Amino acid sequence: SLLGILYRVDTPWVILTGMNATPGMAFVLLLLSAGALCARPTRGWMVVLADYGTAGRMVRPLLLAAVLVPTLLSHIKVLLVQAGYSGAGLGPIMVLVLILLFAALIWLSAHTILVQEKARGLAEQALRETRQNLQELADHTTAVICLKDMAGRFLLCNRQFERVTGKSKGEYLGKTSHEIFPEALADILRTNDLKAIETGSALEFEENIPNVPSGAGEQTYSSVKFPIMDASGRPHALGIVAINITQRKNLEAQLRREQEKLKNVVIKKTSEL
Repeated sequence: SLLGILYRVDTPWVILTGMNATPGMAFVLLLLSAGALCARPTRGWMVVLADYGTAGRMVRPLLLAAVLVPTLLSHIKVLLVQAGYSGAGLGPIMVLVLILLFAALIWLSAHTILVQEKARGLAEQALRETRQNLQELADHTTAVICLKDMAGRFLLCNRQFERVTGKSKGEYLGKTSHEIFPEALADILRTNDLKAIETGSALEFEENIPNVPSGAGEQTYSSVKFPIMDASGRPHALGIVAINITQRKNLEAQLRREQEKLKNVVIKKTSEL
């Protein structure tokens, strides 16, 4: 309808309905059509138009140009013809202008994509290096460090975890505690995981883990478990840092035994007096 008003010709709308659309009516119809498309930005064509990535940034200017450029050029041609210029001579010029404009738009879009791909490549490289640095840092500590998803599957563990459990990455990545530990122990670990997630803060637990490779038997660990939040503030993973406190617990037990012996000696000597 807007094109018909612009060029003063009958459009399919006028031919089918027999109604002449006013500029206001045509503009309202245009807004309604745009609103209908924008009402569902996650479905149909709007998925691409609303995309913030490369596809959306390429399509939006090209689509806008595809609508506006031919319309404006055609209107300019009509005005020039009405002013007395030859319509036959304007055709090739309009075609050349269209070719040049769309070639420039395509080149600019390609350049934008290239810049974005380079930036993405640099960001991915920086992310890999950061992750590698964090992995190296975690691997050179005596603490057990793990990262789990919300379902309890292991996403990342350091070498100390592998030394304690005797499991390689292929044996624990993507698996839950119930798939690599005895059921009774796995139940305790999962219960503690859920407590930390539910409270939304770091909690400390004492957990007894069998040290399989060394044959040292069950070892006591002080495990700090804490939820890791995403950008929206919701927990999306669970961090675990566990330190072996078996030696400390043994010393504490020995000290209690010595204190009990001393207490008994004191009581005995006192009764003899």
